[in-house]
Amino acid sequence: MIRILGFVAILTGTMGCGLSIIKERKTDVEECKEWLYVLSVVENEMAFQKSTLPEICFRISKQSTINRKKRIFLENVYNRMQEKNGESFGTVWEEEFKLHELGKECNREIEKEIQGIGEKLFFEDVAMQRNIVQTTMQKIDYYMKKKQRENETENKVVLCMSVMSGLLITILLI
Repeated sequence: MIRILGFVAILTGTMGCGLSIIKERKTDVEECKEWLYVLSVVENEMAFQKSTLPEICFRISKQSTINRKKRIFLENVYNRMQEKNGESFGTVWEEEFKLHELGKECNREIEKEIQGIGEKLFFEDVAMQRNIVQTTMQKIDYYMKKKQRENETENKVVLCMSVMSGLLITILLI
């Protein structure tokens, strides 16, 4: 009886370890989904509300669908732009992005895209700004789908390896 309980405990522990690895790998994809949502709201606000970039940041910061760190980041961008001390939107965006360490969960390439989008939006033309946002969204979407495909196959391997290691430990202890 004790051996069976030990077997179940070892198998549960190794499976739990595998599942935690799988969960950790999902954070990259979830981060991309959140940025896609933020950028889609930015693009829609530009198109239909004709709002300024700081106003868009303020509106998004009041939504509860994004995580707290991003809401604070967007609110700080808005507040610094309201101070009107001559800083460009791109400079404020980049400094706040680095300050809040928002790129840690992202791929390095995606992090640079999001960090630099504020500087790219300096055009007066709303159509050009929307094109930049759409291009960035396409890059993030491509990366996210690629990462999801990779995760599907790798997650199966991780789960299989965690179960197999549990079985191996059990066999060695018997």
